[in-house]
Formats: sequence, C-alpha cells, structure tokens
Amino acid sequence: MAMLAKQGWNLLNKPDALASKLLKSKYFPNSSFLEAKLRHNPSYAWRSIWSSRSILIHGCRWKISDGSKVRVMQDPWLRNSSSSWMPSPQNNDVYNMYVCDLMNEGSNSWNMNLISGMFPPCIVDSIMQVPVLDVVTHDTLIWKEDKSGVYTIKTGYRLCMEKTMNIAKHFVPGEWKRIWGIKSPPKVRNLIWKFVEIVCLRERSCKRGVWTVLVATLFVTTVSNKQSIFCLDVSLAKKFGTWLV
Repeated sequence: MAMLAKQGWNLLNKPDALASKLLKSKYFPNSSFLEAKLRHNPSYAWRSIWSSRSILIHGCRWKISDGSKVRVMQDPWLRNSSSSWMPSPQNNDVYNMYVCDLMNEGSNSWNMNLISGMFPPCIVDSIMQVPVLDVVTHDTLIWKEDKSGVYTIKTGYRLCMEKTMNIAKHFVPGEWKRIWGIKSPPKVRNLIWKFVEIVCLRERSCKRGVWTVLVATLFVTTVSNKQSIFCLDVSLAKKFGTWLV
C-alpha cells in the first residue's frame, strides 16, 4: 500500500507527467486525486493506486503562500495534530471559498474579523496557527510525516500501520533500541536484531495459544560499563529436545 501511495503522490505533485495526464483525463477530470471516485469498470492499475488514497489523505498538507490554489473545505491545510482537514459541517458559504478569501486583500495576512464571524473559536485558533509564508511563491502540497516534505515509502508504511493496526497490541516491552548502541560490527547488530524479531514473534504466538519453543530470551544489560548480550532459558529448548535456529 505504501508503495502504491508513492504513485498517488506523483499524481498530485507531477500533474504534467504523461501518466498523470492520462489517468486524470480518464478517472478524475473534474477533481483532484484525493477526491477521485473509483468509477465503473476501472483498470487494475487504477484500482490499486486509488486504494492508496487513504494514506495520502492522512499524511498530506498544503503549505500556504497566497492561498489561491487551496480550498477551505476540500483540501488539507490546517496544522492540527489530529487532522489537517477543516471539520464539517460549516457555514454554507465556506464550501465555495478558497483560503485566499480568508486573507486581507493585498497582503498575506489573515482577516481576523472575517474569520471570527464565520467559524467557532476552536476553528479560529486553528486557522491563526497556520503561517502564511511570503518566501514561498505558490501554495505547495507537502508530506507532513517527513521533515523534507516529500513522501517516502518508509513514512507512508509507518502511517499506514498507525491508522490500520493497534500498535500497542503487538508491542513487546523492552529496551530494544539499546541493541543499536552495542559496540560491534554492523552485521553483528543486524544478526542480534533478527534474533530478537524471532523471539518476539514466538512470544506473541504463545500469547495467542500457538505454542512454540523459545530458544532463548535476549537481554541487553550493562556490566562494568560495557554492554553485553546474554541468552537465557536455553534449557527450555533442551527440555523439549529441539533446537530451533
């Protein structure tokens, strides 16, 4: 899904590319990719790319310059931690407005009187937190999950997992990041990390009633200011007479 979202990101940021023009003319000629409908009898490629919209909807946000390209209700542009989209319902007039309509004419600053008269106080605060950037020549769509503002498959995958899975349910307690601080060659740390993944997977399986043999439980501790690795409970494997590697 995260890899497909990369193609959706290209549709949004490279509208002049040949593939973007072809898909837009056929599937969403009168809307943006984020508002596109699946439509009747879509191709397999379009169905796959369209399914990734949910990731981009949660992770995209507009960087405001003059506000002429960004619609108040139909585009993500707020800086709320929960969502960048304007909550609805709102005043009917707002649905046809662009962000530039909320600014003072001739200057890149918010029209406080207009905004206060159209939105409740909580929305007014959210709008006033959005900086209007004079140094940016035009409104720009960015990926808010990465400091560079550009979509990456890594951050897209992480966002997808946060939105679709209960991370706490699969979390195994432990100071796992300390493994990467061990003074050893990189390949040794990678081997240890792979071993930890196997142990954690089998531990979760046991909690679900799928009994497996745990070769060892990995602990990272500090002895005489030097980090050491200890493998315990090996006797558990001997008890079952089986070694799993």
